Amino acid sequence: MSERMYTGQWKDLAKPKKSQIIPWPVFVASIALMIAWVLSDGAARHPYTIAIVITTGISVFLWSWVNHGIIWTSAALIITYTFTYLVELVGVNAGIPFGEYVYADTLGPKIASVPALVPIAWFAMAIPTLAIVRTFQKSILTTALFGAVGLTAWDFMLDPWMVNEGHWTWSNPDPILPGLTGIPLTNFIGWLITSFLLMLLIDRLPKRSIVKMRLPLAVYCWQWLGGVIANLFFLDQAIVALYVGVGMALIAAPALFTQYLKYR
Repeated sequence: MSERMYTGQWKDLAKPKKSQIIPWPVFVASIALMIAWVLSDGAARHPYTIAIVITTGISVFLWSWVNHGIIWTSAALIITYTFTYLVELVGVNAGIPFGEYVYADTLGPKIASVPALVPIAWFAMAIPTLAIVRTFQKSILTTALFGAVGLTAWDFMLDPWMVNEGHWTWSNPDPILPGLTGIPLTNFIGWLITSFLLMLLIDRLPKRSIVKMRLPLAVYCWQWLGGVIANLFFLDQAIVALYVGVGMALIAAPALFTQYLKYR
């Protein structure tokens, strides 16, 4: 499956089909780790959380390397890591733009109060989100807007899970969205703003006209459908499942429909 999206600023290079297989074993490992996370409990979940972020990040990095090249992928990683780390650093020290919160010591080593793992999580979902949004949006602003909605919808799952596990806590979790206790509304506003700016930055990198879309769709749809199933049947969080199911569908559904129309 490939997506013809843009007339690129560079000439597409022919790549061996076998290279597209490279990211998949790592992504499958991340799926197995998430299933293990759901089936475990308490502090036993912490190593799985770290491993899920790392394996998903590696699979996305490898996919991007195969489809965009190492220079594009390295630039995207550096931009995403630097930008989101600085936003998180301001967030934990000044309460802007997410609200006042603090990270626990459960997500691995920190760099000045921000776990080094956190920007990797941003990268692991930002690149697939941007890729699939590009399948049905082409303008700079609408791509950034839909990308911001897609990432924020994913946070409807991420924040409730991580707050419940004690990975971070909010100083003043009010006002809230209905059913999402312990997480202030400002957090999701902050996610929209941060994600919008991040999409603007990485979307300015050169674009190829042909990009294989299977893995980005799999990553995003796994988080979408897997999150709904886990919250409904294993975690007893139906309201989280509702937010995730509706929110992430705004991005996943049109991307899947676009692929269906192209390859039916």
